[in-house]
Amino acid sequence: VGLKQFFDTVELVRTRLAHRDLRILGVLVNQGMIFSDGAPRGTAYRNVVDILRRTHGSRVFETSIPDAVAIEEAYQSATSVTRWQPHSAVAEAYRHLAGEVVEREQ
Repeated sequence: VGLKQFFDTVELVRTRLAHRDLRILGVLVNQGMIFSDGAPRGTAYRNVVDILRRTHGSRVFETSIPDAVAIEEAYQSATSVTRWQPHSAVAEAYRHLAGEVVEREQ
């Protein structure tokens, strides 16, 4: 329901406020849904992602961002996680997401 309301709101902004170029690039499955090693958090995670993919199809990015202490540490250090722990699973996930964003924009 939350995403539907979000998409509906974006459509209202596009049509009623004349922001015709506004669009959603994608839906990102984010922190808290997968472990820091990239493994899904069980059945609940798989069910939510399955529902998202059925409902929103290609709008859902293939990349999921894992929950990791490195995210909070990087934030507290005022740097990106890709600089804080460049070889971590979460940094790799963000790099992969960046690639997906670039692909969608081409």
